[in-house]
Amino acid sequence: MEFEYHPELLDHICVKVPLTTVNHEARSVAIKWALEQGIEVRFHEGRQCSIFLRPFDPVRDVMWFNRDVLEDFAEECSGMHPLADLRQKLFVPIKMDRFAVSEHVC
Repeated sequence: MEFEYHPELLDHICVKVPLTTVNHEARSVAIKWALEQGIEVRFHEGRQCSIFLRPFDPVRDVMWFNRDVLEDFAEECSGMHPLADLRQKLFVPIKMDRFAVSEHVC
């Protein structure tokens, strides 16, 4: 059994681009810059404004796990071997460069 880490499947990161709220000229420049950086511009129907999204980049981004999801994350990183007794867990490490955990969790 083999597990693989696919950061491209993670949700996109919402990016703040404050210049888009200054004036029309600044907005045009900021949106052009965002598109050149690979940032996607979408219109959010609920908020009636543009939002800026980019894919998770494992080279420059860090995953943050708060106390509520740390246990779920640990469970996802281990799996059940199909031939093992159902009560026996097999630890399957996932190669990840970096992630952050609050010191309150430790």
